[in-house]
Amino acid sequence: MSVEKFTSIALLILAFAASIVTLILAFKERNSSASISAAFAVVLFLLTSLPNIEFFKGWGVETRIREQVNRAENALENIKLLTATFSKQAYTWLSYVGRIDSPTWEERFSLSRDITSAIEKTGVNDPQLIEAKHNFDRFFVISVARLYLGFRNDRLRKSVEYTQHGQTDQAEKMGLLLSSISISNFKYTLKNDPDAKYLDQADRDKLNVFIDKLGDEMVKSLSQAKPTPFLNSVIDQYGQGLNGAYSDVFGEKPISDIY
Repeated sequence: MSVEKFTSIALLILAFAASIVTLILAFKERNSSASISAAFAVVLFLLTSLPNIEFFKGWGVETRIREQVNRAENALENIKLLTATFSKQAYTWLSYVGRIDSPTWEERFSLSRDITSAIEKTGVNDPQLIEAKHNFDRFFVISVARLYLGFRNDRLRKSVEYTQHGQTDQAEKMGLLLSSISISNFKYTLKNDPDAKYLDQADRDKLNVFIDKLGDEMVKSLSQAKPTPFLNSVIDQYGQGLNGAYSDVFGEKPISDIY
């Protein structure tokens, strides 16, 4: 008889013996001792079953265990991904603390793509996260709309009527316009800008063409989660970049630098 077989039989005998002792102790109402004996019997029965583990595999136990392990490994990988993503974000924002400038939209979209990818892989579906992403997109829309306002304000410098009457509550009017703008009404809202009435018709026509271009570039940027080359060249490029785009629209240099 092999050592393994002998060991298995011996463990089985001990397990049955422990079971009998458990019954006797329980009959005598020695519950604490019976509990210890019962636990010992269970351990012995488990030990005797280890050589026959292949039997349990047939019932799918191993498969279920493997599935649980895979889920745990995937969860760990997702945690690593989230950690890397938010660590990258933290380093990026820390690098701008105390500086005059801020992250470019290209950098912001890059971080946004990483965060979105990490969230999708973890299967998180939190309404607050969806709302936060919506706010990110809307802030980008507002930033694009400000390009139009910069050009418009420069052209308004030529308008005597605007200088005399239109400048009242300018900040409040701009705030109302930007607060009402969205992806869907972008072109309509800017083309119906109340202060555009102070522009001459030629400037209004050119600005309307510019609004169409901005709207198309904005939608494309959001769909690909990355600023288009045109917006990337002007939205974060104050001075030279914006002044060059201004010259393309009006065929002349701005009255003052666009910021």
